[in-house]
Amino acid sequence: MLLTGENTRVFQMHLTARCNLRCTHCYSSSSPDERGGLPAALAKQAIHSAAGLGYNTISFSGGEPLLMNDLPEIAREARTLGMHVNLVTNGMLMNERRMAELAGVLDVIAISLDGVPERHNRMRGSPNAFEKMRGNLEALRASHIPFGFVFTLTTENLFEMEWAAEFAYREGAKLLQVHPLEAFGRATREHAGQDPREDVAARGWLLALRLRQIYAGRMAVEVDLANAAQPPLSSQAALQLARECSSGETGLGHFLSPLVLEPDGALAPLRYGFPRNFAFGSLKQADLKDLAARWSRLKAMALAQLYAVVLDQIKRSSWPLVNLYERLSLAASASPIALSA
Repeated sequence: MLLTGENTRVFQMHLTARCNLRCTHCYSSSSPDERGGLPAALAKQAIHSAAGLGYNTISFSGGEPLLMNDLPEIAREARTLGMHVNLVTNGMLMNERRMAELAGVLDVIAISLDGVPERHNRMRGSPNAFEKMRGNLEALRASHIPFGFVFTLTTENLFEMEWAAEFAYREGAKLLQVHPLEAFGRATREHAGQDPREDVAARGWLLALRLRQIYAGRMAVEVDLANAAQPPLSSQAALQLARECSSGETGLGHFLSPLVLEPDGALAPLRYGFPRNFAFGSLKQADLKDLAARWSRLKAMALAQLYAVVLDQIKRSSWPLVNLYERLSLAASASPIALSA
């Protein structure tokens, strides 16, 4: 489903699981101990295939993508195809040299932010993560690459959203993106029970609306929660797109966004670690174009039907504000769709 909007069709590329930090809430369990990642040639081939499938936005993540020496080369490949290029980073490696290499290549940089400095450092597992990130913002501003912050919302930092918005605006950010903590990867152990649900999600939504009014015309404030009264896509639209996708009438990018590439080459719908019964396979075994054709034929309709069921459940719930990616992932875990389908 087009959960990122009809005009923003995202191919999310986790190029490496290697990271300079060991964050307590990392859904990919990245760390300094990880090695390897996707070869540049394979990444560039995937970008070409993604463009042919209708994707128009590449979002690089990790791990920490700035650890990859060939990142500028890979990013330029996407720009030559007319795609928008985004990068998610912890901000600790945004030095002057690195920003100069990426100037004119990236459309936006999104920097992770977890709350006030003490909380940010604690969640990042580093005593100077915030100070190092903030110190690098001058080099980022000098590069003229637009940037924003991604605030990880938990049950413990809800009321630090206002501080985060003020910090982001003061530093020159164009966006504050509020993303609920996902109970996946390292977060399941280190932050058990802290993923915002029901009343906390509703409070986060309302606070984001207030912040949106405060910074209107100066900084965008978005929150990754779905409102059942205004879903990103109706059930009927999702089913129709699935029919067009499964028949080959339209490309995968016009039905499914985001499409997620993980560091080991595995492809998943919607979010990192989505249940493997809905997975595509691996880029190390077949080209993205071929994997997409097979998945579209066998699984697109099943995902659209799952979306319709989940959307109906949300509408009948007393709490209509949810993390749709998480709800779909939970529902997919219980789906009888065969792993070999």
